[in-house]
Amino acid sequence: MFRVVSSIHVEPVFAHCELDTHADTCALGANFTPLLFTGRVCDVSPYNSNHYESEKDVPIISGGTAYTCQESGQTYILIINEGLWLRPKMQHSLLNPNQLRFHGVSVHDNPFDAHNPLSIKHDDIAIPLSITGTNIFLNTHTPSQHELDTCPHIHLTSKAEWNPHTVRLASTQSVEAEGLHFYSFDELDPGLSQISSVYCSSEMAENLRNLSAIQSDLPGHKTFISKQRHSAVTPEQLSKRWSIGLTQARQTIKVTTQHGVRSAILPLSRRYQTDRMYNQW
Repeated sequence: MFRVVSSIHVEPVFAHCELDTHADTCALGANFTPLLFTGRVCDVSPYNSNHYESEKDVPIISGGTAYTCQESGQTYILIINEGLWLRPKMQHSLLNPNQLRFHGVSVHDNPFDAHNPLSIKHDDIAIPLSITGTNIFLNTHTPSQHELDTCPHIHLTSKAEWNPHTVRLASTQSVEAEGLHFYSFDELDPGLSQISSVYCSSEMAENLRNLSAIQSDLPGHKTFISKQRHSAVTPEQLSKRWSIGLTQARQTIKVTTQHGVRSAILPLSRRYQTDRMYNQW
């Protein structure tokens, strides 16, 4: 059974999670509970370093806060990975929208956008945001042990080490906008070697260039590109793809269960990740 790392909260603390791009890393306050300490620390500089001293050795953690949907009554555990643990100093919390977007989460924080209401969207879940004056926020509270054990967990930021000084947001956005497809060798484009270094190492880029160079010497094979979210495979399609007879294709489909086909955008961990942090306890 999973146990909270720290049990310093007797009663839940209700507070705001404010969106703040000036805070280049999410800062977690009293409405968060630490779930995992990374063992790393950093110094946090205030907005005006001439008048305030920086915070030394601030722990970098994965923390969880509880959000309850006002319409359905469902409570979700919102998990921020690579956040700054500032609870002794802060009652509220600060969320960096770009750190969320880097993980593939949609953040609509423009109050003048009539087409996209203020919200945070993760897969099929939309969390509405509130606004007071110029502050955009959502209300959450410190989760109880029961909520941690029974409520769905939503990871709003990546578990990968976050360095706001080196992250490349523009190239990440362009890659995430592209869907994933299956390609044959004759469909490879030399432009694939231009994939952002965020997702493609120099060795991988070199391999792609080599594949593009030799593709003319390789025999093509049957393949397909599907843009449908759900796909119904027919015996004729299966026969062509697997190079088998229609009778064998019909028998294969008859004994095979296909619940559905899902497509996703990068990073895959946003949709298909395993909650290892929760299950390891």
